Amino acid sequence: KACKRAKKPCMVCGEMATDLGLLMVLVGLGFSSFTLPLFCIVDAKKMLLRIDRKQAKEWTKTLLALPSREERYKWLTTWKKKYG
Repeated sequence: KACKRAKKPCMVCGEMATDLGLLMVLVGLGFSSFTLPLFCIVDAKKMLLRIDRKQAKEWTKTLLALPSREERYKWLTTWKKKYG
């Protein structure tokens, strides 16, 4: 939000965006630019075309509200099997 207000680009670069579950979380947090290795682009693009940003935001709120790391991991694993 701060980058948008300042009209500055904000991009995620690195391993986190290569995990489709975590990519959904990044979208849910408001990120929209990612640098990915070539081997990840097709799968990431397919997943990004299937989800709606508003829904990703809701999913991310749900995920972050879970009380333990184990529950968040289980939730992400289930999500990736269904959507990833």
